[in-house]
Amino acid sequence: MINEKDYCDIDTSMALCELGCIPSNYDKATTSTVLAIISLYDAQKWLREEKDIFIYPVVDEFLDEDGDTTWITYMYVPYVSVKALCKRKTYEDALLGGIKEAINFIKNNENYKDTEVRSAYGYLCGIVGIVINILLFAGKFIAGF
Repeated sequence: MINEKDYCDIDTSMALCELGCIPSNYDKATTSTVLAIISLYDAQKWLREEKDIFIYPVVDEFLDEDGDTTWITYMYVPYVSVKALCKRKTYEDALLGGIKEAINFIKNNENYKDTEVRSAYGYLCGIVGIVINILLFAGKFIAGF
């Protein structure tokens, strides 16, 4: 499981703080520092509870070329997408990679002028359309028997 001693890097912590994430052990009255370093556990919990973004690393079913286990990180945003984000050697690295991608998703989800954002929305809409059509076909096929 997650060890709370594993923390996000400084850039990720700064981005999370800008978005409103406050670590569980942060006491504003007694802490004089401007930036709190956020644990992977706190970041994942905040994304899940406050932003409805679920980050979950899973073991890849295939071993890498060295025969080692690798982790694939998935990001699930209800009613929006499930997306494979990154492939890393350790659970912690995979989780950190997923958190960074979630931060980018939160920051860029209103930036319609950016071609990458528009392409991502187009890709998402295409996938959703295909899935809905497959489900519709399956329903009609089953009802036809």
